[in-house]
Amino acid sequence: MMNKKDAFLSEAEGLYIKGKTLKEISELLGVSERTLTRWKKELNWKEKRNKYMKNPLGVEEAIDEEILRLVRELPNTPDSEKAKVIDMISKLAKVKSIFKKEGDLATQAVYVFDYFTNYIKERERSDEIINKLVKHIQGFIAKIMEER
Repeated sequence: MMNKKDAFLSEAEGLYIKGKTLKEISELLGVSERTLTRWKKELNWKEKRNKYMKNPLGVEEAIDEEILRLVRELPNTPDSEKAKVIDMISKLAKVKSIFKKEGDLATQAVYVFDYFTNYIKERERSDEIINKLVKHIQGFIAKIMEER
């Protein structure tokens, strides 16, 4: 008989590496967050996720998954929000095309965060939150530029 670890470990690890949170994985697979946290530490998922996300193919795959998620949710989206979702899908597709053209991770990050900042500005009402977010994004991009 398979135990929980044998049954869900590989799938949980893959979901985490591709960007899902432990909470999301817990809800999807029915495995407790505590168990997932233990697996994450024991099997070094965080390092694997970092390597995956530094790989342009990994980021491209994550963009594909987000586009698919938005497309699947579109029929259930209120009419007043559909234009925004379609715009987001379009922006993600543009970012994906940039990833195919640009090999430089720093350049890609700038494009992604530019779109992300505009996305948040369209949805967030608090200038304080927007300013904090922009500050963190600028710090992140500066760190990437240092590591080049």
